[in-house]
Amino acid sequence: MLAPWRPLSIHRACVAAPLWRLHRGPRGTGSAVQFHPPGHAAPAEKVSAFRGYLHRTVEKKQPLEILPWGPEAVRNSLQLLASAPAAVCFEVEGRKGGSEKELQFHFRSLDILTWEDYLPTRVMNSRSLAVTEETSAVKLSRDLVSALQLAPEGEQAVRAFGLWDDETGINVLVKALAMAPSLYPFKKLRCVANVVNPVDDPRSRIFLYLTFGAFVDPPSLSDRSFVAYPPGKEPDPAALKRFYAAVQDQIHQGNRVQMDCMGADAILHAVRALSLVKGFTAEFRVEVTGKAKPQEQSGSEFRPSRSKIRFRAWRGQTWDDFNAIDFAQTSKRIAREQTPIDKLGWAVLAEVRKSKAVALHCFSDETNAVAVAIRALAALPRLTSGRRFYAVPSFGRAGADQRPVLRFYVRRFRGAGEADGDGAADGDAGEV
Repeated sequence: MLAPWRPLSIHRACVAAPLWRLHRGPRGTGSAVQFHPPGHAAPAEKVSAFRGYLHRTVEKKQPLEILPWGPEAVRNSLQLLASAPAAVCFEVEGRKGGSEKELQFHFRSLDILTWEDYLPTRVMNSRSLAVTEETSAVKLSRDLVSALQLAPEGEQAVRAFGLWDDETGINVLVKALAMAPSLYPFKKLRCVANVVNPVDDPRSRIFLYLTFGAFVDPPSLSDRSFVAYPPGKEPDPAALKRFYAAVQDQIHQGNRVQMDCMGADAILHAVRALSLVKGFTAEFRVEVTGKAKPQEQSGSEFRPSRSKIRFRAWRGQTWDDFNAIDFAQTSKRIAREQTPIDKLGWAVLAEVRKSKAVALHCFSDETNAVAVAIRALAALPRLTSGRRFYAVPSFGRAGADQRPVLRFYVRRFRGAGEADGDGAADGDAGEV
């Protein structure tokens, strides 16, 4: 969904603003001409004048920046870049506007080539994605990044296109471009726009040729919390894929993820979503929500099979840093479907006290065994009068048949001054 824009009166005020000015570019890029394109209700003469100013700047190969305000100005900006007399390679940034959900776009040119010099540089037969007013900007951004990642080395390019006069579709496309750097592998998109007039269709289209650009720093960890709802038994494959993608996007973007799971299948899907995060580990802790019913207890053994398990997850250290840990110093414990939960919890607790960490393993194709492992971790605060522990999940294989295994590297939740670089604070101040 597109972010809301400012009221109509502000759009009109922007139309009356200067169309361009000289601007000293960031990071030593030199002088760039900064444009404020006409937007809502702008007369055709003003749009035509803006086109002339921008295209003359392109002909001079002078760096330019475009700061549109409102959907009409965004459409005008992309249309004029697509119809420019030379190929303008540009990137799009999204900046917060006057409210939390409001997003203002910033186009910045990276290079300007003649069409004759640019055309031979393209990768032919790259994947093309259609964009309409019904397209989700989040899904489109994810699909663009995924297509570039999956393309063969040296052929990493993708195209996106929409109708020339589809204002909503064009804004969805631009928003997707601006969102891409917040997704793994945290790279901007280099874009070149052009106009295509199909022989069999009178409607013109805007085509964007996209490649990976510069790396950006991952978003900082934030206090924003995203609530995800893991599917249960035999979910729709498309819904499960959307769930995985949503959780991983939020982890990558530095947000905290909360998932309430009722049943072993929901627990398995939550764990898998966290295990599949790319580039970084996902750290989590679990707790039992609500009180156990009387029939869920038998002697000293606690069986919370009807209790809800709550995951609280956040982005951890990089996989490279995590894999640098000397796991040979860590003992291993195994969770199976028949393993008593409290007994496993005490075993995990003893190893953490002794060695600061423990590896808890279970076969990933044994749904109930995964649930036993997670419920044992959720029991730790009860067994220790409220102390908290966290785990990093990962996939592996074991045995001669290379059977898939889920591994949980469990540690005590860091105390004051013990943060190890992943931004998760500690004690009450570090609640995640």
